[in-house]
Amino acid sequence: MSKRVENPRELLSSAQAFTDSWADVGDYIQVQMTDLLRVRMAITKNSSVNMRSRLVEYAVTGGTAFIPQIETESASDVKLEPLYKEFNTDPAGLDASFTYDVKGMKIVKLQIEAGTVGATPATLDECKINAVREN
Repeated sequence: MSKRVENPRELLSSAQAFTDSWADVGDYIQVQMTDLLRVRMAITKNSSVNMRSRLVEYAVTGGTAFIPQIETESASDVKLEPLYKEFNTDPAGLDASFTYDVKGMKIVKLQIEAGTVGATPATLDECKINAVREN
């Protein structure tokens, strides 16, 4: 199976601080005719904990967002929505790379938040995406 991968595109114009509520990273991302969306984030953790990212789907630009839900069956068995990622590492700097399956979606936005914002908030220093079409 062949793949067509677009060149990386930066979503940020400058570093973005993690807050305790979901915040958009960049603008809408057109993913129609795309199978996968590769994301690479460079994060400076500072004193924040549980930095999170999610992909929010839209039918139209400016329309109502479809927010992925976090599903928990019990305290010892946590299941996460595949459009939701959480980073619980200890290093001060973190490079996270992951792929979202966006088949059938038209428009998405990437969002971030921190579970606990520290005295010095974590920052998203870089966020690059690649659209992948599998042929």
